[in-house]
Amino acid sequence: MRVCLLLLLVLSWPLSAAERYTPYPFRDLLVNGQSCSSCPQMVRLPAGRFYMGAFPGDGHSDERGPGGVPFEVRITQVVAMSVSEVSREEYSAFIEANPQRASSGCGGFVAGTFAAQIEQGWRFPGFEQTADHPVVCVSWEDAQAYARWLSAITGKRYRLPTEAEWEYGARAGSITRYWWGNHMASERVNCGRPQCDIEFPATAPAHALDRNGFGLYHTLGNVWEWVEDCYQADAYALFSSQYPRAVAGDAQCKRVIRGGSWNEGYWSLRASNREGWLPSRPLNDIGFRVVREGDEMPI
Repeated sequence: MRVCLLLLLVLSWPLSAAERYTPYPFRDLLVNGQSCSSCPQMVRLPAGRFYMGAFPGDGHSDERGPGGVPFEVRITQVVAMSVSEVSREEYSAFIEANPQRASSGCGGFVAGTFAAQIEQGWRFPGFEQTADHPVVCVSWEDAQAYARWLSAITGKRYRLPTEAEWEYGARAGSITRYWWGNHMASERVNCGRPQCDIEFPATAPAHALDRNGFGLYHTLGNVWEWVEDCYQADAYALFSSQYPRAVAGDAQCKRVIRGGSWNEGYWSLRASNREGWLPSRPLNDIGFRVVREGDEMPI
């Protein structure tokens, strides 16, 4: 009965700013006022609220809120989110300025076989990429360092999204399994099964497939994305009242990854799906996107 009442509430609930939202992408300037072509393109997310997590029967136990159902989260802080995952070109500008952060390698699937060590790391992760493909083979720690560097060169505060901010952006006002509905749409996702787009054998370049209602590309599929939170299987049940803040933990906790990847089945691409991975262990199907705080945005 409780699930039915919750579903009726959600279905009758206006989608807040999401229904009226028009995305306007922008790039920040450098601190000296010059343009920054290597800075990621951003879009401001509207304030709003959403139900976080999966409905009973449509997810894993770690996607359950109190009572086994989704829980309400309000997004009130003004943030912008990168339109796409951080690209190889954008990341290479960071490495050029910080050569000590160059990764020595990573793991991942190459031609269907798992390789524990891919020697060239993000520069050649076991498959061909171009400059506008998402960077992979970067650790959570690498992603944090990139966000700090971006903050320094722009004078703005960049960081990884919290898990709640990520799901809010990925859903873009939807209450369904995927941002477009409950059934797979091959023209909208890149994953490792025939039900998904089959044009790309590994990662897809930025803007290759449809964007969601918030103007974000590839939130589902393409690459897993690091977020700020420590992973806990029972986090939703324990900390539902603290979201959208990140769940904290010790420095070595597993970090949450979201969205699924080019190497996953379509079941992993659900907007509510969450996994945990070691922050110092990069893989060739994990990348990231960033958010930017602040009321002053050039839009």
